[in-house]
Amino acid sequence: MDTHRFSLNDLSTQAPWFIPRLIKVYSHLTERSAATWLRNVMDQSDTLFLAGDKGLSCTSLVHPDTFSPKAVIQERFTWVADPADKDQVKEALAFYDAAYRWGQGLGVNVFLLCEYSDVPAEVLRERFKRVLTRQQSFLRVS
Repeated sequence: MDTHRFSLNDLSTQAPWFIPRLIKVYSHLTERSAATWLRNVMDQSDTLFLAGDKGLSCTSLVHPDTFSPKAVIQERFTWVADPADKDQVKEALAFYDAAYRWGQGLGVNVFLLCEYSDVPAEVLRERFKRVLTRQQSFLRVS
């Protein structure tokens, strides 16, 4: 898959499948607020927002806490137009390759992934060999 930074052209071609999915995951968004968010993050230097023919991926540079000396990259989502299409899912690995290289260039040593992804964790393990899993406990407040 040929990947490139997300642009306004991608918004018009990918929006029919992407915006409803984004709103489903982030139910507080409206179509308008989702489009505004996309326009705001597409050129930020701490966000790698990529598009391909049939997929999108958003990864951000984040600081896990105030005492961490290094930032990490965190996948926000990696989605394809048709998650049942195995070819699209396989092609989405190009997003992970690009984000991995981006993280290396930034000097980070952790890439948090698989929270909102159409690429199964097993496929990522095959590709990168060192995908680790950790358990996180949380308490729902409301």
